[in-house]
Amino acid sequence: MADFGGVPMVTHILNKATSCFTNVVVVTRNEGVLKLCKDRDIKVIFHDLPYKSDTVRLGIESLDEELDGAVFCPADQPFLSVDTLNKMIASATAEPQRIWRTSVQGVIGSPNYFPRNLFPELIALPEDNGGSYVCKKHPDLIKMLEIENPLEIKDIDTKETYEELLSLVPFGQTVF
Repeated sequence: MADFGGVPMVTHILNKATSCFTNVVVVTRNEGVLKLCKDRDIKVIFHDLPYKSDTVRLGIESLDEELDGAVFCPADQPFLSVDTLNKMIASATAEPQRIWRTSVQGVIGSPNYFPRNLFPELIALPEDNGGSYVCKKHPDLIKMLEIENPLEIKDIDTKETYEELLSLVPFGQTVF
């Protein structure tokens, strides 16, 4: 919910995801994110469970049965572009049984696509693990989606990173 360019940071991924995907599910522990999603009529799962694996499980279990796979998009990558999301969709459409991971010059980032046949493994992740756990089990399924802009995969996990990236955005300007 931190302000990023005049709006809550999560707004950037909500705008991009809803413009690219027909089935968007947000899994959160944050009441502000819950309200934003409800106000925009975006499917949201609010929980108080402690682990990353809980978030993944809740999201996967809520998906429509006919989906071929799921793209995981974190809310702390405000520079992620619609173009990259569309390239992820095209890649997953062309090879839907692959795990698709974004990367910039060999540095792996997010978002990531997982095919439906791996949903049971995502649902059964060990405590506090995420999709990378499944990736390590299936390196033969991984394909990389190389993107050019390193800012797109930069996530904001610290105050220093937040301040660094925020300085790149004029107030009120849409990010990508």
